[in-house]
Amino acid sequence: MRLFFSNLVRELEQGDPLALAILVKTRGSTPQVPGASAIIGKQGLLHGTLGGGAMEGEILSRAMQSITSQNSFFAEYNLDSASVADTDPICGGYATILVDTEPETSQNVFKILDKSLRSNQAGVLVTSVNENEGKIKSIKRAWVSQDEVESYTTEEKSFEDKCLLLDIDLIFQTLNSRKSRLKESPDKDHKVFYQAVFPDPQLIIIGAGHVGKALSHLGKLLYFQVTVIDDRPEHANRENIPDADHILSNDIETDIGKVHITGNSYIVIVTHGHKKDGIALKRVIHSGAAYLGMIGSRRKTRLMKEEFLANNWATKEELDSIYAPIGLDIHSKTVQEIAISIAGQLVKVRQEINALRQGKDIEIIILAAGKSERMGQQKLLMPYGGKTIIENIIEKALASR
Repeated sequence: MRLFFSNLVRELEQGDPLALAILVKTRGSTPQVPGASAIIGKQGLLHGTLGGGAMEGEILSRAMQSITSQNSFFAEYNLDSASVADTDPICGGYATILVDTEPETSQNVFKILDKSLRSNQAGVLVTSVNENEGKIKSIKRAWVSQDEVESYTTEEKSFEDKCLLLDIDLIFQTLNSRKSRLKESPDKDHKVFYQAVFPDPQLIIIGAGHVGKALSHLGKLLYFQVTVIDDRPEHANRENIPDADHILSNDIETDIGKVHITGNSYIVIVTHGHKKDGIALKRVIHSGAAYLGMIGSRRKTRLMKEEFLANNWATKEELDSIYAPIGLDIHSKTVQEIAISIAGQLVKVRQEINALRQGKDIEIIILAAGKSERMGQQKLLMPYGGKTIIENIIEKALASR
């Protein structure tokens, strides 16, 4: 979503009239989920999608006509009705779309949101809509970052101070489930849309050779934030890797340390040598990344694992979690085919993780009893890797599948 809101901020700064369309409610089968958004100009669709087809075409037409009059509106569609064109798939569901023809009134909120996403900070975008006799009278927005949610206490009024009366329970539910939701007043004159917004996953490519270059291009097309690391400036540069968001071209081990790796990071090791692969793997094996893959033959992978086990650099479980040999088995031969096989695997893992996050909540119990009498202090509060032991355990638990 970072790229979408960056585009929205940029379009608003240019000052041209726009409409922001958001899918706020669905029932049954629909081509998109609540939160799907599109930026519409006088000439048509600029960024994003509502799912395509006849519904999106009609929204575009109505929005383009309403931009000049600045009349925002709700549109409801029955995707199983006779009005759907024969050439479109019949989804059998209902969709409600909000079209805001004055998104510039929320420009400051969108800027704060965009800044949060650039810092890999998730949150909830709250859109409050007041209606009178079916006509929209006002649209107000607030951005509640994940940090604000986590620091919230019932005694504080930080959310209410944002000029909107927000439902803290719905904010928590939206953030934890990653599912956007619409709350309506009994008379339907007041609607509040809680939209889950998460930064695009981070793709860290260690190696700027032929495969790394091709993968950086595919990664950008697949909405990853792409970082490329290589110790060869003649390869790791903007001219050779034009699609990367960030390029680091000094020492591989040092540069990896400069990157903030989280459970939203996907790491691909494709350096120019076995030794460099080992250095990179040693640096990221304990990072808690969502995906860690390494290029190479089965023999190379086996020898690398044996070396890591012999030197106690990693556990067998950690080594078994590495995608190596890397990529889906599509019998790839060329550089481009290898990059496609890796990109396919990245998408597969990302979709599986998203599906798990949107499923039933899984509660975790961390057993942390004991008096730590032999240590003379609480073991779990002792430092390890720049954090306390309990912090490391909690992060590993939250990042697990």
